[in-house]
Amino acid sequence: MKRLALLLVAATVFFSINLSATNSASTTTEETTCVWDSWFKYPQNNGYYEAGKAVYVRVDPKMKHHIAQMELFINGHFVRKESSYPFEWAKQGSSGDNVLRSLRPGSYKLKVRIKDKCGKYHEQYCTFHVKGHHNPNPGNCEWESWFKYPQHNGKYPAGKDVYVRVDPKQKQHIDYMELYLNGKLVRKESSYPFEWCRPNTSGDNYLRNLKPGTYKLTVKIKDKCGKYNEKHCVIYVEGHNYPNPGHCEWESWFKYPKNNGNYPAGKDVYVRIDPKKYQDIEYMELYVNGNFVRKETSYPYEWAKGSGNNDGHLRNLKPGTYKISVKIKDKCGKYHEKHCVIYVKGHQNPNPGHCEWDAWFKYPKNNGTYRYGSDVYVRVDPKKYQDIEYMELYVNGKFVRKETSYPYEWAKGSGNTDGYLRNLKRGTYKLKVRIKDKCGQYHEKFCTFYVR
Repeated sequence: MKRLALLLVAATVFFSINLSATNSASTTTEETTCVWDSWFKYPQNNGYYEAGKAVYVRVDPKMKHHIAQMELFINGHFVRKESSYPFEWAKQGSSGDNVLRSLRPGSYKLKVRIKDKCGKYHEQYCTFHVKGHHNPNPGNCEWESWFKYPQHNGKYPAGKDVYVRVDPKQKQHIDYMELYLNGKLVRKESSYPFEWCRPNTSGDNYLRNLKPGTYKLTVKIKDKCGKYNEKHCVIYVEGHNYPNPGHCEWESWFKYPKNNGNYPAGKDVYVRIDPKKYQDIEYMELYVNGNFVRKETSYPYEWAKGSGNNDGHLRNLKPGTYKISVKIKDKCGKYHEKHCVIYVKGHQNPNPGHCEWDAWFKYPKNNGTYRYGSDVYVRVDPKKYQDIEYMELYVNGKFVRKETSYPYEWAKGSGNTDGYLRNLKRGTYKLKVRIKDKCGQYHEKFCTFYVR
């Protein structure tokens, strides 16, 4: 009997240990495979609501039992944490969530911060717009737009991807754009820049690896007055052999830097080469004093753009003479070269008192008008960026940020930087850019815009 009892105890312990190990393994597997994917069921992205109404929000997860909690934010302001399904806010007949009730006209950005039961955090976004009871400028939206890329009646070899960009005259008047290729919807774009099949991205498969044929691009534009407009562009995709062998248009030139330009020591030198017809270019290789910098295979062809560690042969240059060469291979298989020479002097400007500092606001337009809640993109273009040390931007006397390299721009795209230019309230805004040239002198330019 004692032996039987001992066997039973041993079996029980063995079973408990194995069950514990199995549960532990199961828990570990579940913890590493949480499915967090969720979406805004309400409101609709880019939907419109009347002023004074409450906006009901609901976020549906794919696997609700994998979600620990969700936190909702509106224009960066915390609303409330929800710890159980359904995940909803400002539900009809309930109280609380006051920031979602009685909303004033403007654009609102929702962010939901999702914590899954594996302990990881994720985010999803949704934008909606609140109008007044009547559109403030009915029929006066500036929708006019054009295909920046591709060129109308442009030709492409088979198997290539086609990058598309549509530029509006007044981006703040555009609600969204839908692109169609031969009648098939590619994708809706709801924010500027309006582009599809951008290099080094995925998606937009109708524009990739195209077969020979004629393709009609149609962009359907909805403006913020609620009207629809269209623009069209036609391109041709030829066979694998280039349609006009021996007749590739390879001609190109240095847009930046200027030939025989002068730079102070320690500066980066931005290089951009513009081709007459980028569709006929296979690639470009850049060399500085015979040292290979990098090969560029898609337009725009540029090196040492902005700050960073890439293209080291063009950064923090020491005094001396630099010969910049670009080797161009066209799609007919032929090679060509262009050259440019620049001079890097000591820290003192070589021509004191003769810096070309003149600059202007490219965006926004002086006396332009924007909607309540908009972000306002600012860009200041100099006549000769090589003579500019830096630019400082101010909004109504408040310092935004110093820009030390071309292009000089603020509040580009979405994000949290340059907060004085984002989610603006009604009022008059005066921009001032303070420019320091490389002769050590300071200058100012001004621009005024309004938020209604």
